[in-house]
Amino acid sequence: MIGYRDFIVLGVILAGLTSSWAGDPALVRVVLLDTSGSMEGERLNAAKSELLELGRTLPPSTDHPLIVVPFTDRVGKVAVCTDMKSLEACLNDAKASGGTKIASGLARALQEIQNYPTCRHASVFLYTDGEDRDGEGIRQQEELLDGLFADREKRGLHQSVIFCKRWQKANSSLLKQIIDRGHARVLDAGESRLRPVSVRPQVACLRSRWLNDSSLLLDVDFTAKLVVTGLPKGVALPGLKLSCGYSCASGDLATELVVGKDTPFRVRIPVPLDAGKSVPVKFNIGDAREVLADKELVLPQLTCDQLVVEVPIPPRGGRYSFQASAAPSGVPEWLDPLGRRARVPLELTVTIQPPQGQTWLGPVRFQVSSSKHWGLASPSFLTIEEGKPLRTKIVLEGLFMDRARTSIPLELKVAGVPPGVNVSPELVAMSADVPLPPPTVVHIEHQLRSVGPAHWTHPAQSIASFVAEVELRVSGPLPPESEVLVHTPGRVRSVRFQPNVIRSGTQSIRLSIDAELVPKQLNSFVFDLIPPKTGDAIQIASPAPIRLDVHGPTPLQVALSQDGIVHPLFQRRTRDAQQPVRLRVTPVLLDVDDARMGIPVAIIGGEGFIWSGTEKAVELNDVRDLYVTLPSDVETSFFRDTVWDADVRVQPSVASAALVGSTQTVRLRVEAPFKRYLFYGAGFICASLALWFLTRTVYRILSPGEHRKNKAFRMRST
Repeated sequence: MIGYRDFIVLGVILAGLTSSWAGDPALVRVVLLDTSGSMEGERLNAAKSELLELGRTLPPSTDHPLIVVPFTDRVGKVAVCTDMKSLEACLNDAKASGGTKIASGLARALQEIQNYPTCRHASVFLYTDGEDRDGEGIRQQEELLDGLFADREKRGLHQSVIFCKRWQKANSSLLKQIIDRGHARVLDAGESRLRPVSVRPQVACLRSRWLNDSSLLLDVDFTAKLVVTGLPKGVALPGLKLSCGYSCASGDLATELVVGKDTPFRVRIPVPLDAGKSVPVKFNIGDAREVLADKELVLPQLTCDQLVVEVPIPPRGGRYSFQASAAPSGVPEWLDPLGRRARVPLELTVTIQPPQGQTWLGPVRFQVSSSKHWGLASPSFLTIEEGKPLRTKIVLEGLFMDRARTSIPLELKVAGVPPGVNVSPELVAMSADVPLPPPTVVHIEHQLRSVGPAHWTHPAQSIASFVAEVELRVSGPLPPESEVLVHTPGRVRSVRFQPNVIRSGTQSIRLSIDAELVPKQLNSFVFDLIPPKTGDAIQIASPAPIRLDVHGPTPLQVALSQDGIVHPLFQRRTRDAQQPVRLRVTPVLLDVDDARMGIPVAIIGGEGFIWSGTEKAVELNDVRDLYVTLPSDVETSFFRDTVWDADVRVQPSVASAALVGSTQTVRLRVEAPFKRYLFYGAGFICASLALWFLTRTVYRILSPGEHRKNKAFRMRST
């Protein structure tokens, strides 16, 4: 049972600075500080003083955090200190007041240690005056704490419990119970003062040498000592056990370290083949024992319980020779013929020989590299295992310049050797002369989708236009802006493509063709595709020709129009049979809306008239005046009209199958003289009667008296 009014310090120390798992700090110290009212004054000040001295001996840091847990009848604000400033601030804020419940502090200590399950060094300091009647609660928390100790002991972690003050042998039952459980080392300071000191072990490598040039055993000379800070004068600490943890080592594997004294020792270690330039040798430091001197418990704090010393690998006698060569192996191939990137297989021959008289120690590793334009597509690190020449295939990918052959630079650099082996030279430069890869074959296929109707565009030359839709399939790469070109047959005047650039894959091309066609017949054409220019990296297989058939349109007919109307019969009248009659006509193309200029046509007058104005050719849509006259031997009737017909033919002056002429009729009517004379006589009589009537009417108006006399005379006579 814990005695009341006893002032005790309970310390739990787990040796070691390094963490066995990444993430946890190397050293964790948990301080349970009783700040109840019974601690006010000397007791609380003594606790603060010892904690400050504990912090100065081994300052708080991220590797050595110091966690202060103030408690009364409940846990106060917990502070995780990683420097002296935060520790001093935390202790200055600690004020005594309230009751005491040690079980709550022990529970929080258990929780804080569990937050660092893999730390190798943890310290729990309990500062309390023991005035707590909850003995059962303390016992339960001690059992839980012991369970944590047992679990840590199974995992190779060390514990120790330190009672720094036990006035009048207080807390004997708690001390005995922890000792009997045996899961923690117990220190009992009684009424002595706690004096923490810092103990720093040091191990250094003096020199290393091979057992012989063909051996992998290394003899290493070390020196070790202990450096202690804060040790009172006249107090001597017992030595510490230093043990070598290197696997399969021999020699001085266990050595005692003495404070302030250099202790030399020698260890023989086997060096692994992949050791590199140094070998890490691990040393374990045993527990530091406390010393009770002059009413003080000198408590050593190890800065670390493990040390790792890098032992340099000494060079061996002689050098390994290094030779290499490269040559083409297989046919290179294009990866990107447009960008001129290719894959090139090479055979690499590498020879590495040890000095005369030495045996082959182990594999030699080297790295293969090239210039910035070439990279390895195969593993860049290769290994020679048994000292025999290595012949292996490597593959490079890079840029071919515009030459028939190219030289690929290569470098072989030693990347790993057996311990102590030197290779000369460390870097071998060479080049491989590689031919240009065979060109990539590209196929162009096509399929005719449709051919549109033809229409005459230049009928004078029998040229018509039509459109064909062709689907192109390009299997392989093509340079950008590759144009579509064809060999045109003789009757084709022009071919236009939309679009005029082809690309890889499938696309539709529209061909607008102007060609000489035979009207109303099936016209066949064969177009030979001209492959675009591609350079030496791409070869286009000869594509099949494009074959298409188109029906020739109906020929255009030339005819004469009058006032914009085409008549099969032109009628004209005349009174004088010997007087020429004008006929104004315009040659046009039937069923064509747009005017087509520049085509000359000939107008040929038929028999029956004397024609004038047909001597020269006339162009389409030009107005021409024709004059017709009846022959002199044609007799005309006096009483009836004379009607005379003659044909007029219009035909193109140029030989073109697209144009045909036409024949129209001109009718000339000569009016009979009798009709004219009868008309004139009737007109004269009518005019005479009208004149007589008009004259008589005027006379009566102008001579009314005379008129009345005559009327009276006629009446008298009657």
